[in-house]
Amino acid sequence: MLNKTAFEYMKNLQYKVKDLAQQVKAFKSGEKYKSLTKFYDDFLSSKDCEIRKVKLELAEVRAQYVDVRNNWQEVIEDLESEHVKALAKKDRAIAALWCQRRCPHSYFVQAILDHRIGTSRFLGLIGKKRYHHGHPL
Repeated sequence: MLNKTAFEYMKNLQYKVKDLAQQVKAFKSGEKYKSLTKFYDDFLSSKDCEIRKVKLELAEVRAQYVDVRNNWQEVIEDLESEHVKALAKKDRAIAALWCQRRCPHSYFVQAILDHRIGTSRFLGLIGKKRYHHGHPL
C-alpha cells in the first residue's frame, strides 16, 4: 500500500509524462514547430523594426552633430577673423605711434592710418632702415 506522499509523487509524474507525450506528439505533427516558427518570426520582425528605428535616430543625431560642428566652426572662423582684424588695427596703431615719435610729420603716419601702406611693409622698411626724413628712398 502507498502512503499519501508516494501517491502524490506518482500522480505528479503521471501528469508530467502525459504533458511530455503531448509535446512530443505536437512536435511530430509539426504544429508546435509552426507555432514556434511564427513566434520567432514575429519576435524577429519586432526586433528588426526596433533596429530600424534606432538606426534612423542615429542618423538624425549624426546629422545634428554635423550641423552643430559646422555652426561652431563658422563661429570660430568669425572670431578668428575678428581677432586678426583687431591685431592688424593694433599693429597699425603701434606703427603710427612709432613713426610719430621718430618723424612726427611723416608721410608714413598718414599712409598707415589711411591703410595705403600695410603695417608689415612699413615694419619691413623700418627694419631695413630704408627711410629718409619720413619718406622711403
